[in-house]
Amino acid sequence: MTAAQTQSFNAGFILLFAPVFAGLWSWLGRMNKDPNTVLKFGLALGQVGLGFLILGWGVMFANEDYKVPLIFLALAICSTQLVNSSCHPWGFRRLPNCRP
Repeated sequence: MTAAQTQSFNAGFILLFAPVFAGLWSWLGRMNKDPNTVLKFGLALGQVGLGFLILGWGVMFANEDYKVPLIFLALAICSTQLVNSSCHPWGFRRLPNCRP
């Protein structure tokens, strides 16, 4: 698989996760259980760290050409897209509200 072909992973994860998170945030909002912005950003930051841990773990499986198995790239992109999907509806407009 070429590097250009792996670019479709992100689009696939967007199509997979966007409706799920849109429904989740809408449902939680109707139930008055929507987490606050700081908690959402905290969860997103943890997911970003998880993506980097996945890539760090994948390095241990690199071959002599320094190629990492494709599953680690897919998992890292998935983790990053989870962050994007969980933060996107209200996005970075609320970021200044998260400072101490």
